[in-house]
Amino acid sequence: MLGRRNDAGVAQVAQAVVAALEVDDTTGLLVCDPVLDPEGRVEDFVYVHQNATASSLLQMDALVGRRMLEVFPDLARSELMTTYRCLAATGGRAVTSSRFEAMRSHLDGHSYEIAADARSGLLVLLFRDVTAAEDAKAALAALAANERRFRALVEQATDVIHLIDSSGRTIYASPALGRILGYSPSEVSALPFTAFVDPDDLEQARSGWEAVRSAGPEQLFRWSAHMRTSTGESRWCEVSARNKLSDPSIAAVVVNWHDVTERRELEVQLAHDATHDPLTGLPNRRLMGELVEHAIARSVRGTNSAGLLFCDVDHFKVVNDTLGHAAGDDLLVQLGRRLREALRPGDVVGRFGGDEFVVLCEDLTEVSDLFAVAERAQEALHGEYVLDGRVATVSVSVGLTTLERGGSLRRALSEADAALYEAKRTGRARIEVFDRRLRVQLEHRLETEGLLRGAIGRGELELHYQPIVDLRDGRLVRVEGLLRWRRDGELLAPGSFLPVAEETGLIVDVGAWVLRSGFCQAAAWAAALDEPPVVCLNVAARELADPGLLRRVDALLEEFPQARGRVELEVSERLLAADTRSVGPVLQAFAERGLLLALDDFGAGNTSLTWLQHLPLDVLKLDRALVEGLPGESHVAIVGALTQLAERLGIRTVAEGIETGEQLTSVVELGCSYGQGFHLARPAPVGDLDGLLGGRGLAPWARV
Repeated sequence: MLGRRNDAGVAQVAQAVVAALEVDDTTGLLVCDPVLDPEGRVEDFVYVHQNATASSLLQMDALVGRRMLEVFPDLARSELMTTYRCLAATGGRAVTSSRFEAMRSHLDGHSYEIAADARSGLLVLLFRDVTAAEDAKAALAALAANERRFRALVEQATDVIHLIDSSGRTIYASPALGRILGYSPSEVSALPFTAFVDPDDLEQARSGWEAVRSAGPEQLFRWSAHMRTSTGESRWCEVSARNKLSDPSIAAVVVNWHDVTERRELEVQLAHDATHDPLTGLPNRRLMGELVEHAIARSVRGTNSAGLLFCDVDHFKVVNDTLGHAAGDDLLVQLGRRLREALRPGDVVGRFGGDEFVVLCEDLTEVSDLFAVAERAQEALHGEYVLDGRVATVSVSVGLTTLERGGSLRRALSEADAALYEAKRTGRARIEVFDRRLRVQLEHRLETEGLLRGAIGRGELELHYQPIVDLRDGRLVRVEGLLRWRRDGELLAPGSFLPVAEETGLIVDVGAWVLRSGFCQAAAWAAALDEPPVVCLNVAARELADPGLLRRVDALLEEFPQARGRVELEVSERLLAADTRSVGPVLQAFAERGLLLALDDFGAGNTSLTWLQHLPLDVLKLDRALVEGLPGESHVAIVGALTQLAERLGIRTVAEGIETGEQLTSVVELGCSYGQGFHLARPAPVGDLDGLLGGRGLAPWARV
């Protein structure tokens, strides 16, 4: 080996060094001889002596005679080896503590304090096992870290941790209590737990405290309570408590409480929104329904009666159309405010939607009391309103009914609605009382509604078709589907049941049946005939307002693709004039789907003629009132002008209600495209039209 001295001499020196050092039983000792490179620099060390203590401590039996880097190769890059070389070269002493990876497997995972000493040219290493001390230090450090972590969690937690002794005084409260309630730490420690409870909940808190204090340590109690802040405000909290007085490490009742004020306020707001109109803040249909039901129940037990008012703004749509929807909303808010201010303290004002307000009145002795409330309501609502800088004059129609003892909500609403409908029908700005006459009408309406609802499922509805004739050659080119109801063997005309369907909303279901029947028939004729007629079907206002209408039409076109281009949907001019903005886009959507469009009863309303340019119309059906006046001079002028206007716009015209030969002659001479009426043909079932559609036999209108 390079630079090694005589082994015997080194061993003798090592023995002398060991003898000179007073080493106790806890210290291990190794003597190393430096190994020099050719230039005289310390390159490595060779173990030349190992005492029993060191052997036992390090669990090494064969160190003597081996190089240090051979046993611990990782020391070549360590600071320890640099230190040892420096000591060997210059002499001196250094003390270090070490737990390095290179030695861990050999030193059994222990930590040592190493003292290095250069004596007589040898390197002496003294090892002291400090594992236990370091482990204890590490344990204390971990404990301190855990304590800091726990303290941080407690201090930053949003939930309050509250320790209370057996007398009810605070032992400890986490900082969250101060943050939520605004108390300083010194105030918290000086106060009993009851000081933090809202006075309204104090009795409940005391009862809860007694229950917890007398319970076992495993029983958990939960309740909700209002806590009072240092400024007197109230906070809603959820509380849980467990009795740990018998646990010597705690010796307290442990209370946790969580501030849920924002959540409770949101729940209250959501509950309010579910039962109140978002625009006016008044009770909505749901809440008013519950209140009316309660009033009916109370009237059964008491001597006084209750009543219901339905208030509806006359011509409210005019306000929306002329001043805009924002002005309409503003009007509704002002109406609700005036109505609340005008009525008795116990009366409840609600809004069912649209421009319809409802008033529930209790403690009435007779109907005249309810009528007086209605007069007060009407007087308060009638008058001028400033809307977006402009003045609008408003009147209101009112329908009223007394709540029948033992009655029902549905019955009460129907009666008030019937009275309101009568007030509207007889001139508006009126008060109408539900009486015996209206009761008879309502009974008939309810009976008709119930029977009609079942008629759809029972297959009692039928479509009869009235021919529409080409006035140039007499060909049957169109048929209008007209609804009939076969009830108890009698065929009912639509006038006896469609008004009820429209009032109740049942018209949507009836209309869906009509559309399906018409599409099916159009597809059947398209498949069977060379020149199938166009099937014309009426669409009511409520149908057009139904968001599901276009989906139903799409489904029908998918089921009956042959009907595309063979179905014409008719909309009345009055409906278009009343709601052009809503109806126009729906008609455009129909046209995009390949359906033909007709404007029915044209000339009876006040539709702007400019709409004829913008709407995708195929046919104008002249109102029967215009045809009835033919061949009168003024009617001839009007029908002629409308026919010419339509022709220039590429729109065909249908003269409806042709009842006489003179009328037929007039419309032919005036250039109408098509004719329809009893003089030509009456509505008939499909079977009666088969011969005419197939070209067999003489058609009644052949004389055209």
